[in-house]
Amino acid sequence: MLILETHKKDEKWLFPRAKELFDIAFEKSWDHEYGGLFYTLKPLTYEVCDDDKYYWVHAEAIIAAAFLYLRSEDEKYREWYKKITEYSLKYFIDPKYHAWYRILNRKN
Repeated sequence: MLILETHKKDEKWLFPRAKELFDIAFEKSWDHEYGGLFYTLKPLTYEVCDDDKYYWVHAEAIIAAAFLYLRSEDEKYREWYKKITEYSLKYFIDPKYHAWYRILNRKN
């Protein structure tokens, strides 16, 4: 949405909606026990359907947090950026080959 906003300056709803969706997603999908983001949540109730963690969700979340911080200068997005990056480097990146593991279980 923030990339689209750069091309559609008259669409004032894009930035507030991007923040809203990010905030809801992180409130509902962050694993407070083991870290990382759950990908599959039930619509409306946001209950976790699948507690595996996928690399691409974290890669996209890093970028989304960075864009939101740059656009808003709100420190919470900078903190999320750091938190997701640290988690990803610790668990998703293979230390030997430096590639991302595709899927992790809940306990990483």
